Amino acid sequence: MKISYFHKYIHGDYVRFAKGQLPEAFKDKKWDRVYVTTLFTFEWENTKKAIEYYQKASDLNNPYAITNLGSMYLNGEGVKQDINKASELFLKGGENGDPTGYANLGVIYHEKQDMTKAIKYYQKAADMGNYIGIINLAIIYQSSNNGLKAIEYYERAAKMDQTGAAYYNWGTIYYFGCGEIAKNHQKAYELFTESANANYAPAQYNLGVMYLNGEYVTKNENK
Repeated sequence: MKISYFHKYIHGDYVRFAKGQLPEAFKDKKWDRVYVTTLFTFEWENTKKAIEYYQKASDLNNPYAITNLGSMYLNGEGVKQDINKASELFLKGGENGDPTGYANLGVIYHEKQDMTKAIKYYQKAADMGNYIGIINLAIIYQSSNNGLKAIEYYERAAKMDQTGAAYYNWGTIYYFGCGEIAKNHQKAYELFTESANANYAPAQYNLGVMYLNGEYVTKNENK
């Protein structure tokens, strides 16, 4: 879940899942990354044991076990997929001290387009220092044209992020403008550079566009 979430919501990538053999539809496309997991196919006994231990720890109100058990219900790993059960467990995990539980619950509501509840649980996660909660609040505020709030959360996320994604998204606010935040290509350039230094490809591309068009920097097609 964490890998797919990262690519879909933070990178903005197109993500598709497949169980079993690779579908023909997948073979007709060029994929940037393909993740293959065999854990739940060939390690069934270990999966059952994991569920049993998570359940035992969950019964003792261990917040991380509760959240992990919720993830297994969400993804149908070793159990029948049950989004409602997963939601209950994520809420319980959050209430017992695991911010990832709140963040995962926020993702569920986000995917359902229930933004009121998504913001509620992302905020709870963010208040506990959870990166996913923080950056998703930033993304939501940016999409609703609230540049000031988006910057507030991107700045927090950037301090925790080693991928460069937060700096890149932050830079797009200044590149395009957002609500009360006017375009500022100098600031965008600085933030894209921070992101590019972390090898974040979209930022490297945007810097290339800025050099090509001479936006803030001297036009340089070779650069």
